[in-house]
Amino acid sequence: MSNRSAFTWMFWAFIFLLVNFYLQGINLLPDVVGYILLAVGANQLRQSHPRFQTVYVLCFPMMVLSIPNLHKAVQPSGVHFTFAAGSPLLWAAGTISWIVMFFVVYNICRGIADIALASLHDVLAEQAMVRWKLYVILQVGSGVVTVLGLLQFSGIIVMLGILVLIYALVVAILFATWLWQCREKL
Repeated sequence: MSNRSAFTWMFWAFIFLLVNFYLQGINLLPDVVGYILLAVGANQLRQSHPRFQTVYVLCFPMMVLSIPNLHKAVQPSGVHFTFAAGSPLLWAAGTISWIVMFFVVYNICRGIADIALASLHDVLAEQAMVRWKLYVILQVGSGVVTVLGLLQFSGIIVMLGILVLIYALVVAILFATWLWQCREKL
């Protein structure tokens, strides 16, 4: 398989992983599908760079950890923040997923940067590390919103939550377009 095919799989994986649509509590773009697609893409890139072996291996526990996100309880209409809900086991799974996803995204970005440099695509390599930094900022922002939710700062959390949501959309678009560029150039 070519790198073009691998980056196509990864492009679609990020659509599933970065966008969540729930209808009647069912996730229409489930993360488990995203991790399967990511594993397929990473598997195809394992020969190109060893970091994709790491991504490939990490996709399997992420598939399992993402299963609880297939369905969420339906809430009445309006803005609701239910950070106190859920079992400690779900919180632990969410925290582990969050940490493992850092390693997944870092290895994707670093692996693509190395492949791009070897292929003399310096701009794509630079964009890889910019995408990594954008992802870290997004996760820090999400963490702050979560902590504020736990501390019951509802006024601040709505405003920050909206800002993080807008930023997440921008990051998702930047990741998707960058992966499509990788598809075309690497």
